[in-house]
Amino acid sequence: MGFKKRVRIMILGMSLATFVLVHVIISLIGIVAGIIVMFGMLGSKRQPGLTAIFLLFTILTSATGFLIPPLLFDKTLPSHIVGLLSLVLLAIACIALYGMKLSGAWRWIYALTALVSLYLNVFVLVIQAFLKVPALHALAPSVPPAEPPFAIVQGIVLVFFVYRDHRRDQAISGPRRHSPDACYPRIDSRCNSGSTRRRVSRNDRVQQEESCHAHDHDQGRHRDLLQGLGLGSADRVQPRLAAVGR
Repeated sequence: MGFKKRVRIMILGMSLATFVLVHVIISLIGIVAGIIVMFGMLGSKRQPGLTAIFLLFTILTSATGFLIPPLLFDKTLPSHIVGLLSLVLLAIACIALYGMKLSGAWRWIYALTALVSLYLNVFVLVIQAFLKVPALHALAPSVPPAEPPFAIVQGIVLVFFVYRDHRRDQAISGPRRHSPDACYPRIDSRCNSGSTRRRVSRNDRVQQEESCHAHDHDQGRHRDLLQGLGLGSADRVQPRLAAVGR
């Protein structure tokens, strides 16, 4: 009788089944946090804690997925390609958020890369659900799943993410499109720079000095005119005019 030797696969000190369970839990945490962050984007709510959890656990999901046999160098699977793409997108999202501080175009770059990486995570979750859950596997028994129920679920997921991305674009571009200040900025908004303020204050000072000089010049002309008429200074003319008025 031949005995077949069983080899127990250990990954990071855990059995394969335990490691896969940890991988799934990490994936679910990243997906839940990502969905909450995605809805927060629509209301322009900053959620730094949940955003960090989403990015970290989504990166861990892709990284731990490469440790599950078959390995990338043994046999390249579609899941490996999805994992590599997700890591690239997450790296760009982290650079946009923590490196560039969402300045300028990096804001929509972050939103797009984070949303696509979340979609890829959900895409893989749906595949694994149809492979591992008996009720779903009965609806799509092929490996990988390709039956209509699987295509319908993936289509719903895709439409949901496309709709959310469209709503995000509306939330970002809507106020700008309807705000007159976006197309015609006020003069006050153009006077925020230090050089502009200095230029405006210098011009105001010059205008005030010119106004004072003109006023002094007019007073001098009036005084010369009164003295030429023999009426004296203006201080003595005013009581006389008041007496005439009475």
